[in-house]
Amino acid sequence: MPKSILVAGAAGFIGSHLTDKLLSLGLHVIGLDNLSHGKLANLELAAKNPLFIFIKGDLLDIGLASRALGDCNLIFHLAADADVRAGAENPSQQVEQNLMATFNLLEAIRKRNRPTRLVFASTSTVYGEPSSIPTRENYGPLLPIST
Repeated sequence: MPKSILVAGAAGFIGSHLTDKLLSLGLHVIGLDNLSHGKLANLELAAKNPLFIFIKGDLLDIGLASRALGDCNLIFHLAADADVRAGAENPSQQVEQNLMATFNLLEAIRKRNRPTRLVFASTSTVYGEPSSIPTRENYGPLLPIST
């Protein structure tokens, strides 16, 4: 059983529902979000729970990422800029918000040097423009349309 769980991207739609579910199971949850896409209103239920701690911050700050990990041995990484159109117009922002933020989280985990489970979520853009919707997870070839 995890001591505590970090949900990066906790104020987003999926992150907030995951946070609520984990809290309903009696688990201690640290929610991290920079609020660039997520909303505090999504965490109204969680905020009332004494097992929940919210940290407003960005995974681009590796020091903050390290501190947010605390004693967590399970991390759900849902923090990303999923705006495909904006990414096509400004790919450096997607590289920064998606690749570098993920790198910083992984680096913070590595430097702790202790067992940690990471659950990483992606989007359907990994499939490209699939010919069948809903798209099965074994669909191929993978032709991503965003970073």
